[in-house]
Amino acid sequence: MSVFISDLLSANILDSYKIVSGKRNLNREVESISLLETPDFEKYIQNHALILTTLYPIKSNLPLFKKLIQVLVDRQVAALIVKLKRYIEEIPEDIIRLTETMGLPLITIDYDANLSEISTRVLNELTTKNLKTISLSSFYLDLVKTLDENPKLETILSFQSRLENMDYWIYSKIQEKIVSTNKKINAIAKEISTHTPTFQKINDQFVYSDEVKLSNQLLYQVVFFSKEDNRSKIYYYAEIIKLMLVFIYQKRQENSLQQNQFLIELVTSNISPYVNNQSFQEKAEIYGWAVQFPLHMILFQIQQSIQANNLQSSELRDDLMNIFQLKKEEIRFLSLNQRLLFMFNGEKVKNLEAKLRLQIAEWEKRFKFVDIKAAYTTEIKDVNAIGSDYATLTRGLNFISQRHIREHVFNHQSVKMFSILGKISEAEIKEYVQLVLGPLLEYEKRHGGNLLETLYTLISQQFNLKKTAELLFVHYNTLRHRLSVLDSLGYGKSKLETTHYDLIFAVYLAKNLL
Repeated sequence: MSVFISDLLSANILDSYKIVSGKRNLNREVESISLLETPDFEKYIQNHALILTTLYPIKSNLPLFKKLIQVLVDRQVAALIVKLKRYIEEIPEDIIRLTETMGLPLITIDYDANLSEISTRVLNELTTKNLKTISLSSFYLDLVKTLDENPKLETILSFQSRLENMDYWIYSKIQEKIVSTNKKINAIAKEISTHTPTFQKINDQFVYSDEVKLSNQLLYQVVFFSKEDNRSKIYYYAEIIKLMLVFIYQKRQENSLQQNQFLIELVTSNISPYVNNQSFQEKAEIYGWAVQFPLHMILFQIQQSIQANNLQSSELRDDLMNIFQLKKEEIRFLSLNQRLLFMFNGEKVKNLEAKLRLQIAEWEKRFKFVDIKAAYTTEIKDVNAIGSDYATLTRGLNFISQRHIREHVFNHQSVKMFSILGKISEAEIKEYVQLVLGPLLEYEKRHGGNLLETLYTLISQQFNLKKTAELLFVHYNTLRHRLSVLDSLGYGKSKLETTHYDLIFAVYLAKNLL
């Protein structure tokens, strides 16, 4: 909706005024407003603008005043408003005749008038008029509807053709993502966004930059480019885009909460809410999760001291995506009971445990004072197994945490074992260990000799004597002596060849749980 000089006068934008010339041309359209207080005024006068001035650059210079009038007429300005008795007492007769001849409305205001307040009133009026037009337009309604269905930054870009010769650049602080309607503006927009929000002219473009915050949290930085010097239109379209960016953020937060609830129900339900894999995949697709069976689950327990660098969930996700060659739509994570659960497509995953061990070692090196334990499943081929497998991981990690087991990575079989052991009392475990390892423990109590450590390392190295001696940091002859003592106690080669399962199990329990 257009705004004319007559509209502004009717709206009492000026408390008191006198129309000196151009009364018949008050139907001129006002597109913007400018304060003219510089000698090089030609650079700053824009087409169809309303000009406010004290005539500081002109004062009593009549030829320069006539030059100003000619420039204003050439630029088709809406009107010239002059504040009297600051630098000029009255308008010269020659100027009155000239403006009347040229049809330029010339209006004077009193010395007490505040140009800044007048400028704000005019700008508010321009914005209000545009608001009434645009808010009822199909642009606004279509944008809201489309964003509700697809709340992405790219959706806003698709409406660029309806923004009347405007380009815009958006940076999402949270997603660390940039989108723009024109790649040519990216470099300059990125530079402008680092400065205080402002309106300026760069080459032949009028540029407006601003920030989008919610509860003092910076969400987005935006830069708008327009070929027209219509500030009210630029500001208003910018406000719509900023409002829609907040809408996108809130919609994504809402979707995130819904997705979390979906994941919680998936892993904690005793009976799966899905009749088959396909129904689960269809539901997951709503949240952008491209599920393909088989799946893997990894449950992380992360303990951080006060001195530790903060380890972010998104960092873990990105690193897992890298080592397992996953795309974002193939992996999801959930924070549950102070642990972090990752679920991802397992078809392309190779050497999971070896890669996971290396990655955990790298994390603990990168984020000092961090202790990470991880339990993972075998391939999950049916949605109905997800809940029970998660329960096994949880019970296993509970037992591992309570008994301070030193390992970092636990496969599904180990976790299952710990889950079962969690149902057995510590007294029963000690009784079993004493039954199998009594003579060894009694000897070590009296004479020392690190026999339990030696037997544990020997078993873990699959009875390779050279590797066992290296890991124990002992001479080969020292190892041979310990083995002879073990043999005399009934834990020699013959024992390992016959009833080795109970021995291996008892050694593991004694070493890790007691």
